[in-house]
Amino acid sequence: MEHLHEQSFTWQAWSGGNLMDMLNIPNREPFIVDNTDIIQKYAIGWCKGDNIVCRPKTETIAVMFITNNVEWWTHFTIKEFISCFPELKSEI
Repeated sequence: MEHLHEQSFTWQAWSGGNLMDMLNIPNREPFIVDNTDIIQKYAIGWCKGDNIVCRPKTETIAVMFITNNVEWWTHFTIKEFISCFPELKSEI
């Protein structure tokens, strides 16, 4: 999964979907961790959540997805992100 430029995380992409609607995963840590395989399958990129222009949040990672030809993104806590993508821990 690649590190995306902060400008990639737009309002249009944010409003394109969410974990529940697009992947049937509730947006809570235990469900996210339990569904790491699905999250890894559809995630295409990431960026630190405090660096993005649309809806910045400190101590988060914005993760971009594509499902059903729709690009969308959401925030993960750093703990959730590392649980799903441990190979990227050194990059955050």
